[in-house]
Amino acid sequence: MTLNTAWAAQTKNKPNGYPCFMPVTLTGYALIAINSIVAIRITSASFIVPSLLRGNDEKPPTAMTPVPISLPTALQQRLGLDAPPQFMGIGNTDLLNETLLGLIASRQCPGYILLPTLERATQWARAQQVVLSGFHSPLEQQVFRSMLRRNGRAIKLLAHSLDHYRVPPLEQASLASGHLLVLSASPPTIVRTTRAQSLARNRLVLALATEVVAPHVSTDSPLATLLSERR
Repeated sequence: MTLNTAWAAQTKNKPNGYPCFMPVTLTGYALIAINSIVAIRITSASFIVPSLLRGNDEKPPTAMTPVPISLPTALQQRLGLDAPPQFMGIGNTDLLNETLLGLIASRQCPGYILLPTLERATQWARAQQVVLSGFHSPLEQQVFRSMLRRNGRAIKLLAHSLDHYRVPPLEQASLASGHLLVLSASPPTIVRTTRAQSLARNRLVLALATEVVAPHVSTDSPLATLLSERR
C-alpha cells in the first residue's frame, strides 16, 4: 500500500476528510509539550526555590586575616610564666580591657540546665557583659548564638590556629559591629581541635577570666580538675 493509498484509507468516511490519526498525533505532541514545560519548570524550581529560601545565615563563611594581639598588662600577669608565645586575633581587641566572664561546660549536659543558662545569656547580652569561652560544647554554642543574636559581646578562644579559620555569617556581623573578638594561642601547625588542645584552651579561659560560670561540669572529668585547680 502506497502512502497516498494509506492516507485515503484513513480519511474514508471521516468528516472534512481529516485522517483519524491526526487528532491523536496532535494530542500526543500536546502532551509531550506540556510535560516538557512542567519538567522544565520543576527543574528550574529546584534551583530557584532554594535560593529564595536561603537566608542570611546561609551565606558562605569568609576568610579573614588574623593579626598579632598584645594582651593588656593585667591579663599578662594572670598568665605569668604559662603565657603562650603569641596570640593571634580577629575583631575588637578593646574587649580584652573589659571584665571577662569565663564560661565553660561539659559536652554532655542535662536538659534542665539549658533554659536557665540561656536566660542568663540574655541578661549578659543586655548588660553588655563580655563572655570569654571556647564556645565549643553544645551548651556553650547555644549561649554564643543567643548572645550574638542579641548584640551581646564575646571573646571566642579557639583550640586551633586562626590561619585557616572560616568566619561563619553570624560571627561576621558581630565582628563588623565590634561585638566579637576571635582569639587563638595555637601555632599555625595546629589546624584541628583535639582533646589536649581543648583542655589547654579551657585552661586559658580559666586563667584569663575574672569570674567563671560553669553551668554543668561532669564529675571527675578533666574539666572538673581544671576548675578545682583554679579554686
